Amino acid sequence: MKVASLFTGLGGLDLGLEQAGHEIILQVESDDRCASVLRTQFPRARLNRNLHALRQLPAETEVLAATLPWPEEEDDDAKARAAVEHPWLPASRAAATQEHA
Repeated sequence: MKVASLFTGLGGLDLGLEQAGHEIILQVESDDRCASVLRTQFPRARLNRNLHALRQLPAETEVLAATLPWPEEEDDDAKARAAVEHPWLPASRAAATQEHA
């Protein structure tokens, strides 16, 4: 199936979908560091950097996938909540990017 992915992050969900035989046709991710990883790891997917500018999904989209939005580094309250609610997540998007780049 052809997949459009929102809040793609580093592409972990997309990687699993691709390994399961699906085709990633669109990724939406605003973070510069994550986008750099996505361009390398998913060169055939269209990368949209601005969710608000996305007016419609590609016509061939069969699955819409999305991941949890990541707390921004400067938002200490959001980071603290995420650490309690999702202790398996890396402490920051930057740490995850370094780990998977």
